[in-house]
Amino acid sequence: MNILKETAQQFFFFDVEALALADVTSFATANGLSSKVKTLCQDSIQGTIHLLSSLPGTSLLHIDPYQIDQPGKEGYTYLDVFVKATELGMKCVLWYGFNTLNEKRKLNDYIRQSLSHSKGDNLYCVEWIMNRIQQDTVFGNPGILGNGLLTGNLSEETNHQISEYTYLLEKIYQGRCYKDLDGGYYKEEISL
Repeated sequence: MNILKETAQQFFFFDVEALALADVTSFATANGLSSKVKTLCQDSIQGTIHLLSSLPGTSLLHIDPYQIDQPGKEGYTYLDVFVKATELGMKCVLWYGFNTLNEKRKLNDYIRQSLSHSKGDNLYCVEWIMNRIQQDTVFGNPGILGNGLLTGNLSEETNHQISEYTYLLEKIYQGRCYKDLDGGYYKEEISL
């Protein structure tokens, strides 16, 4: 909200937890953005799907769910929301997580298949993965062993900046430890 407060006309926040939305409202009030912020205490998949047709094509969606392949009540997933929004020309950033290489492979296949017929433009995907991630077991879990950003309809310059930041993070975490375990990360760009 701080970054976009001068250019955004409206902010929508979905959450099933009222306390999380109360934090958003408090922040908006403290920063003079109350009139621009709408909070909706409901499932964000179905809420966003229903909201898409009323949003301008210049909208930016930031989707931060962790599990992008789990369908909601109406059968849509967060990746479905991403695909529909990018096909409408909206700029989208979808964050997701995984804890094993098997999960990563499954998600990468799911993303590729879902985007194979997409009309979204300038699709880009980069992942940031802990060096110690295992094929199918979680060893020394610090929270999330791998995560990715999938973007659509962002500029080449923005995608390049995302790539550069993940490279810098890789360098910052090089040689680091977490509870005497390798805390380093590596970056991987996913071909779509």
